[in-house]
Amino acid sequence: MAIRDEFAGVLVEYKRKRRKALRLFPGVMKTLEKLKSSGVKLVAYTESMEYHTVERLKVLGLDGVIDHLYSRDDHASPAHIEKVRLRTEPDENYALANTRHTKLEISHRKPATEILERIIAECGVDKSQCLYVGDSPMKDIAMANACGITSVLITHPNSKLNDERYELLRSVTHWTDAEVSDEKIVTPTPTHTISTFAELLALFDFGLARSVSPEVLTVWEKTIEVQMHFNDIQLRIRSLYASVMVGIVGATGAVIATVEDPSFEIGNLSFHFVFIAIFAILLSNALFYMMDRHWYHRFLQGAVMNAVKIEKEFGSVLAGIRLSHEISYKSKFSFAKFS
Repeated sequence: MAIRDEFAGVLVEYKRKRRKALRLFPGVMKTLEKLKSSGVKLVAYTESMEYHTVERLKVLGLDGVIDHLYSRDDHASPAHIEKVRLRTEPDENYALANTRHTKLEISHRKPATEILERIIAECGVDKSQCLYVGDSPMKDIAMANACGITSVLITHPNSKLNDERYELLRSVTHWTDAEVSDEKIVTPTPTHTISTFAELLALFDFGLARSVSPEVLTVWEKTIEVQMHFNDIQLRIRSLYASVMVGIVGATGAVIATVEDPSFEIGNLSFHFVFIAIFAILLSNALFYMMDRHWYHRFLQGAVMNAVKIEKEFGSVLAGIRLSHEISYKSKFSFAKFS
């Protein structure tokens, strides 16, 4: 029996509990969304390998929030085994759908100023426009300082280097002994130090206070009116559909109850009246469905998407224009999962 088969149950349970416990620190998502809505490009740079990094971003809901991810490639597979044969989950779990992903050499380790310089160059921005946020003085801050960009050290409440749990982590880490030793003695000075991610908004001007022309609000209001218009049309269509169905069923019942032989002939063929009713129901269903789902609903979707786009772009500076976003969020429905 292969090792992976022998420990399959343990690995599955470990992964399940790990995903259940994985969560962002308070304020991180809201801060990232505000930065993104203001036009800030968000780049994540980690020395973790591809599979684990992709998994974390997907579980945490960061696929699409982060614009570009740089991570190490996965371990190589034996030459005679294709990587896809080792997979135990759906293909979509192994790749990001909306975040661009650049894979670095597996031998890569932070701090690597050449990689950070490459990232800055590929983003096409000046170093004065860059801000590097990290939680490791030795891995992150030293590298940012060496590249000459603003560095921010975030000290999470549970990230004390002298914590006995962290000592346990050090004992099983993939880091080299030199890296573990350097972490204790390399203490570069960051440009800024924060304890929560949201503090970034108070420290720096990301353009969140930009002015917005009155036309933006007017366009949003008109878009909401269009949504209401198509909502009303769809409601009328569905009400008419219900009336037609009741009419067909009622007429069928009346004919069957009052006519002794509710059938008719076409040529040499004889058809019961119920056949007409079934045909009418099927035809009505098809016509109403096409009109509702593939005609007016698409118009409604277009209006909603346009409104959501406006709300994402200007929601941070125009309070209260999150109607379409909130309706879309609250109207989501999924069946409960039982395990």
